[in-house]
Amino acid sequence: MFPSLYPRALGWSLPAHDQIALAAAARFSAVDLAVRDLHDQGASAPDLRRQLDSLGLRAGGFPLPVDWRSLDPNRIQDQISRLPYLAEFAQTLGLLTASTWLLPAADDHALACACAARPPMRPPNDLDPDGLLRLHLALLSPIVRILHRHGLRLALEVIGVPSFRLGRRATFIHRLDDPRLAWLVSALNHLVDAPRGHAVGLLCDTFHLYAADEPIEHALAWGPEAIAWVHVANLPPDFDGPRSAIRDDDRGLPSHHGPVPNRLVLKRLAEAGYRGPVSPEPMPGCRSLAGLPPRHQAQLLRDALQTVWPEL
Repeated sequence: MFPSLYPRALGWSLPAHDQIALAAAARFSAVDLAVRDLHDQGASAPDLRRQLDSLGLRAGGFPLPVDWRSLDPNRIQDQISRLPYLAEFAQTLGLLTASTWLLPAADDHALACACAARPPMRPPNDLDPDGLLRLHLALLSPIVRILHRHGLRLALEVIGVPSFRLGRRATFIHRLDDPRLAWLVSALNHLVDAPRGHAVGLLCDTFHLYAADEPIEHALAWGPEAIAWVHVANLPPDFDGPRSAIRDDDRGLPSHHGPVPNRLVLKRLAEAGYRGPVSPEPMPGCRSLAGLPPRHQAQLLRDALQTVWPEL
């Protein structure tokens, strides 16, 4: 596995060339790039690839450029029509995987859409009482087909933070050991005739593992081949509340100070054979990085990651 700088997790709006240069200067091995933003800015994928190669950097992951959770059919269709061009852009950069997070709960509108969903396969009724599994399968299926044609994987992230489920009528997948997640990943891989985890896998986020009170064994049970991307963070230094009070946008650096066992998780993943990117994700509101220039943020983040990096 290798350390990758995720500029979006820092809220940067810098040009891609600067993001890549800062990743190299801070001794990251890779950089994660938001392909939709770069493409819309008119960036040249071949030029960026040459810069990556010249600096000895890999390309890691990228956020999926389809806002399928908006449940707006016109918006989703418009973005899916652009996805082949963006997937080719990502492929040229050498990016490995796109990531998206699943709905941990649903409101009335999402449930109405779920009732109308007509996916290519139907899950067992006991796994899908609200139709949310059918909805996810219907929305993600065309996305997976396009990504797979370009040699890209989709990494699914579950949101373990309890506050995401407050005030919603129906809860959905928020743990890695949920059998609905296993069915969804299997069904999406089956669509493109891919082995388990090869086209669609997991994004393992240590912050969400802790928020959901899940042990690392729930991620390891999938096997290293099913884990496509890893994010690490910790709680902010002044947090002393229960898990129910954790906020997704209030995080700390992925150091060994704090309750999230990042060093243990990374050690177990490395021992199991995980070989993909590990990206710190402190979020733009991280108080430990507030007010610092980007080059200092990148270096501080790399130093924090080093404190939890296992000796391999």
